[in-house]
Parts: sequence; C-alpha cells; structure tokens
Amino acid sequence: MNSNTHKPDLGHAGRFAQTLIVLASLVIVVAGLKAAAAIMVPLLMAIFLAIIASAPLRWLQDRGLPLWASISVVFIVLVLTLMVIGSLIGASVNQITAALPRYEQQLTDMVDQAVNWLGSIGVQIPAGGAIDLINPGAAAQFFGRLVSGFGGLLANSMLIILTVLFIMVETSTLPAKLFSILKQPEETLASLDRFMQGVARYLVIKAVMSFITGTLIAIYLLLLGVDFAFLWGALAFFMNFVPYIGSILAAVPAVVLALLDA
Repeated sequence: MNSNTHKPDLGHAGRFAQTLIVLASLVIVVAGLKAAAAIMVPLLMAIFLAIIASAPLRWLQDRGLPLWASISVVFIVLVLTLMVIGSLIGASVNQITAALPRYEQQLTDMVDQAVNWLGSIGVQIPAGGAIDLINPGAAAQFFGRLVSGFGGLLANSMLIILTVLFIMVETSTLPAKLFSILKQPEETLASLDRFMQGVARYLVIKAVMSFITGTLIAIYLLLLGVDFAFLWGALAFFMNFVPYIGSILAAVPAVVLALLDA
C-alpha cells in the first residue's frame, strides 16, 4: 500500500466552486461589518483611544502614582478633551447642516458660470448636461453624510468613554489573569508587552503627527476665511490615519468650500 497521499484534482468546476465560496464568504463578512457598523465604529474608536491612553497611563505609574490614581487622571483628561472637541465639532455640524442648501445653490451657480464660459469659447454643452454630470444635490448629500458621521460619533461619545474606562481597568488586571493560566507566562507576557508597546508607540506618534496636520490645516483655512475651518481640521486629523488617500479625501470638502466662497 502506497503511504503517499495525493490531493484529488478538483478540476475547473471544483476550483470555480471554491472561488464562489470565497467570494460569498467575503460578501457575508462585508455585509456583516456594514450591519454592525453602529457597534463596531464606537468599539474601534474606544480601542484606539485606550491604546493612546496606555502611554500616559504607564508614564504615570512609572512615576510612582497608584494604578487607580493614574487611571483617574488619564480618564479625566480624556473626558475633558473629548468634551471640548465634541462641543466645537457639534457646533460646526449644526451650522453646516443649516448651510447645505446655500452651498448646493452656490455649486449650481458655479456650474452654470463654467458652462457659459465654455460656450463663449466655442465648447457647447447640452442644457442641464453639466448639472446632471456634477450633480450638486449629490455633493450636498455627500457633505450631509459626512456631517452625520461626525454627529453619530458624538452621539456615541458616552458609550465610547465608558468602553475606554472598561478597557483601561481590564488591561491593568490582564497580566495577572494571563499569568495564572499560561504555561510559560513570563515569555508570553514579555512578548505581548513588547507588541503592545510597539503598537501604542506607533499610534501615539501617528496621533501627534495627525494632530499637528489637522491644527495647521485648520489655522490655514481660518486665515483663508473658509467656513468651518475647525471641522475640516478635525476631519484631516481622523482621515490622516487612512493610508495613502486619507489626506486627499480630507482635502476635498475644504477645497470645494474654498471654491464656493471665492
């Protein structure tokens, strides 16, 4: 009897079926993530803030502050910071929601002016064609969805804050729990600690750079007289965490408003 085992050739039909199963699984996963977005977004935001907060928490503990006092200080500073940022963003969200019809009309007027200018140099565009192509209403809806996203995040701020507190408390007791159940706790905990410190260091550096970027953008837009400069600075801060295209996407609303206000 031959001991060598060979995988059967599935053929084209089998490989096609496997591909369909993989694609169907991806669709299910994406649909599940979309359905759970209302839960996942606040949870991921809380995890992100908890990782950021772990650096000052560790720093305070290294300076001899008790764990409960370190968590209290970090938590209070985090809550005050989020309250200030939330109030500023909330005010901008309310203002831009009320101003959306005006911006839609300004964009429509700008498109009409561009069509008239093109007509003056011999480039004829069918009546209504440019409006249908650019669709100012869709642009206004994009701004509306963007603003609604910020509003939804602010609405879940209490859930995010409580989740951050829970994560900080549980993280402080996690090493003791793992030590009691792992076979080689010292090596495993050391590797886990190095990994978490690396992630925290990266996110802190990324957050600092994003904060500097968002602040500079907000100041620059404020000097240019662009409306809702703080909101676009906050958007630049968050979008800077998206690799490659985040900063580009964050610039789109500010550029459009600058053109409309010009």
